Amino acid sequence: MEETPAIRTVIDNLKQRGWQDMAHTMLDVIEPIAPLVSQVLWVIQPMSSAIGASDVVGELAKTLNTPQGISFLREQLDDD
Repeated sequence: MEETPAIRTVIDNLKQRGWQDMAHTMLDVIEPIAPLVSQVLWVIQPMSSAIGASDVVGELAKTLNTPQGISFLREQLDDD
């Protein structure tokens, strides 16, 4: 999976706030329904442009759509 600036920003923000454990738990919870969550993110992506988060929401939707994407997010959260 390729790292994008939007995903890097999300990962960096989670790490700066010390929310890696919460993010891992969240990934564990949504993993069985990740494709559904991905589709929901695609639906709200146009609305997220109002707050400037359209790129982030779109990239998260792409990443969550595959098991490799979830593994990639976990690896990025674990990297220091």
